[in-house]
Amino acid sequence: MNRRQKLYSYAIKKVHEQHGVVSLIMAVSTTMLLGFTALAIDLGHAWMVKQELQNVADAAALAGAGQLGQVYQGMSATNQVDYILTAADKQIVVDQINSLTPNSYAGGILLAFRAEDIEVGVWDSTTKTFTAVDPGALRPTAVRVQVRRDEMANTPLPTFLAGIVGVEGIDLAASATAALTSLTIAPPGELGVPFAISENWLKTENCRRDITFHPTPDSCAGWHSFTDMDAANGHDISEIITGLTPPDGTYTTPETHAGETKFNFIGGTVASAYRELEILFDLKKTDGTWSVLVPVYGEDSAECKNPKEPITIVGFVTVTISKVKFSGKIIEAVVSCDTFESGRGGGSTVGETWDPIGTIPGLVL
Repeated sequence: MNRRQKLYSYAIKKVHEQHGVVSLIMAVSTTMLLGFTALAIDLGHAWMVKQELQNVADAAALAGAGQLGQVYQGMSATNQVDYILTAADKQIVVDQINSLTPNSYAGGILLAFRAEDIEVGVWDSTTKTFTAVDPGALRPTAVRVQVRRDEMANTPLPTFLAGIVGVEGIDLAASATAALTSLTIAPPGELGVPFAISENWLKTENCRRDITFHPTPDSCAGWHSFTDMDAANGHDISEIITGLTPPDGTYTTPETHAGETKFNFIGGTVASAYRELEILFDLKKTDGTWSVLVPVYGEDSAECKNPKEPITIVGFVTVTISKVKFSGKIIEAVVSCDTFESGRGGGSTVGETWDPIGTIPGLVL
């Protein structure tokens, strides 16, 4: 073999060697590219399924806490304060959550809730923490639910392409906590009387304290016509009370947002309205008393006075009225704290100490 032939043979050998290296590099690169593509596709799909799980968890927590609110709403104010969670009531909460199963999907499969992943507990609005409790605990206010797609429930989410790199399934989970918190919205028709208590009185007096709405200097309260700005000098208060009186009453009190809604305070005592108020009380009372949600109005001055101007409602309080007498113009009652009233709470907002708790829950975690 001459020199030219040797050089040609050597060149051909090198080309084949380099071709082998290129083929190896291409093979490795293709595998890595497929792996990254599989990862991107499967992670994107997993993110979408995780959002579906979160939606289910949110709905389940709200449903459970809403059922807990219904438990409280069916009690008297006294029983609410001393309520102990029973096994039966916890089961009602669990059953309400499980009733969502026919409409709970994530990643194309119907979800089931693990009993261990449904917890009833207490929500602390100050520390933003949930503490699970067992039956026998005092006054639970929240429900936490976890929804899974893993080995414990509903199977892991299968991958499309990640099996190339040995990943056959992805574990996913989502949790949500819903709680009954301080009442910030009174629904239409929930406020029962056309008078309110000053915020200053509640700041200086303890709850569960007797209050007499007449004489006014001892009550720090005022008459109002709700949002009706035409009830000047109180001439429409009697009509409002008559409208609140069953069975023929047609007046619906407005939806009221604490910190936003203004009521029209009319000043003074309204002697002409006491007869109608006494009739309303006699029809509403049970065992001699009537528990009613009363608005709290903000007041800059610490002095008790009869306001006569539009004033913002800053909260609500539960008042148990025990006496309304036309003769003497007397309204006697007791202000209560720690009660539950129909309405929406303020989520994770920390309310005032006198605020009742809304029975319509909000998501807090």
